Amino acid sequence: MRLPKLVTFSTTTNHPLPNPRYLEVHATCAKVCYYSGAGAYVNEIAQELKESPFLASDGTSYEILKFALDNAILAF
Repeated sequence: MRLPKLVTFSTTTNHPLPNPRYLEVHATCAKVCYYSGAGAYVNEIAQELKESPFLASDGTSYEILKFALDNAILAF
């Protein structure tokens, strides 16, 4: 599926439109995440978190715990 290169935002409410500069920065970060493989890595950790309700006692599940805590903080 091909997406348009230009998207026009509009609103019928009094809410402000997104700042184009912030959207540009977000798009750049998303590209870096995608091309570096970081997005796949984060998805892998999230899947492990869903599948395993327990943490390893030897500390090998550190990344899963860190991911869960980081996302819990961001959710607030």
